[in-house]
Amino acid sequence: MKRDWNLFVDILKDIESSSSGKVFLVSNHSSSFKITYTFNYIKFSIEQYELQEIYDHVLLLKDENLIEIEHLKTISGGIKTLIIHRLTSEGHNFLDKTRDKDKLQKAIKLISEKGGGAISVGLITQVLSALAKQGLGLN
Repeated sequence: MKRDWNLFVDILKDIESSSSGKVFLVSNHSSSFKITYTFNYIKFSIEQYELQEIYDHVLLLKDENLIEIEHLKTISGGIKTLIIHRLTSEGHNFLDKTRDKDKLQKAIKLISEKGGGAISVGLITQVLSALAKQGLGLN
């Protein structure tokens, strides 16, 4: 699986905009994936992405310490479910920097063109910060 930076931002935006006290359920099983409200949970879905891709990206966001999640017990058939509790402070900071997808794509293109190696959350954050400073004349 290849990281999709736009999906990262879409997931973070949806978490940020959720109602207070609501958490997201993310499952890799298609039949449990409809946008509905169940008690204090929102079942999570972004239409243009496959369910497994969303699930995998949620795990990557956790790996980057951008969100807090809880793994629910795996049930028979390999169905896995995650509960997304909240964005972390790092998650809010990353989202603030990447909210404008044009700027995000510019940073990714710049990293790729300059041979910056593997694209990471940290590198994207640094490049976007540098571009913002440059735009403000703060070099």
